[in-house]
Amino acid sequence: MALRDAVFWFLALVSAGSALGVVLHRNPVRAALFLVLNFVALAGLYLALNAQLLAVLQILVYAGAIMVLFLFVIMLLNLGGEQSLEDPLGGQKPFAVVLGLILLAGLGAAVWSASQMEPAYANPALRQAAAGTDQVREIGTSLMTTFVYPFELTSILLLVGIIGAVLLARRETPAEEEAHGRS
Repeated sequence: MALRDAVFWFLALVSAGSALGVVLHRNPVRAALFLVLNFVALAGLYLALNAQLLAVLQILVYAGAIMVLFLFVIMLLNLGGEQSLEDPLGGQKPFAVVLGLILLAGLGAAVWSASQMEPAYANPALRQAAAGTDQVREIGTSLMTTFVYPFELTSILLLVGIIGAVLLARRETPAEEEAHGRS
């Protein structure tokens, strides 16, 4: 097994394990930290694919900015403060297990199918074509021409999410409560 394959399998296992940590942890802060670990493992996979720009953007945008926003909202809303002892969705567990097994079987079939294909880096023509591309120029051009509206809508959506979280978590001062007639 080559070093490249060993690095890939290590990062894949870390990514899959941290994704399970996100789903299985009840504490939202720990789940968010597992999501950061998942983003870092994904950036490592981008580096293994020789996509340095995507790896750096993955760390800066997702693991940096978006996760800080998530943790800020979680702590602002105090989602980790109270723990419920009974499961309100207990009847859905068997259905979720069946769907999880179906998803796992589909994922296994996809991995097996992909393992039967020739890797792109084994083809000299594809390797030479990939070496001559300028990632920054291609991503910037497509972001500012083809995907400019979705890019701007995403920023507006994030802004609305921040404003909504602040308004939900905002507590009225005693003077504001008196002005509204509440005691």
